[in-house]
Amino acid sequence: MQSLKESARYANFLEKTLSRLAILSISSIDASLYKTTENHKKSTANNGYNDEVKEVEYENKVDLSVPQLTELVLAVLEEKKGLSQAISIGKGLIEINVDLLVLDLDPAIEYAKTLRRVSSDYLSILANVKDTKKKSMDRGYMINVEGNQVSFTYEVEKETKIIFDQSVLSVKNKELKTLADKLSEKIEEAMSSDKIYFTPNFNYLDTIDELIKGFEFKTVV
Repeated sequence: MQSLKESARYANFLEKTLSRLAILSISSIDASLYKTTENHKKSTANNGYNDEVKEVEYENKVDLSVPQLTELVLAVLEEKKGLSQAISIGKGLIEINVDLLVLDLDPAIEYAKTLRRVSSDYLSILANVKDTKKKSMDRGYMINVEGNQVSFTYEVEKETKIIFDQSVLSVKNKELKTLADKLSEKIEEAMSSDKIYFTPNFNYLDTIDELIKGFEFKTVV
């Protein structure tokens, strides 16, 4: 039995392991994958030479055959399936209850994110906008005593005042942030509690080499 946090960490390990095993197939087991021959057609260039066939030698960096690597990949994949099923069942046992609001785990996580987004992207902005006063210069035109049009400059004072009740938004913003914090606390408690009935078959700290050495292969070749 383990917590959701531990399960998520193990799930991440399994995903990375699958990627690393896939990389082995293109970089570390060439001797198990290929047989390459080179036909050196020397006679076509010089009658004094015979053609020569050479076999390219490959060396595996990891002592694995293709069937063995496939067996290990499928074992890790099966482990991921079992873990996913256990997580799904475990999440179904979790209920987040805050201020008469009752949610399953995933909806609670998404709702907490939405609360924070509404707070930061809308309520906080409007609740904190300020009155402003700016000065600038503008140009006007007039007819002088000689009957000619002339320009003159003058100062413009632009004043912008808030015309809505910010206190209402400020109160609502605090309410949403408080609810989001409470949800996060409950989510953290749920994620740290032992709810997942699953026993790992691998050690999440293992390297690929350690994983291969510790795995009991059924495939001989």
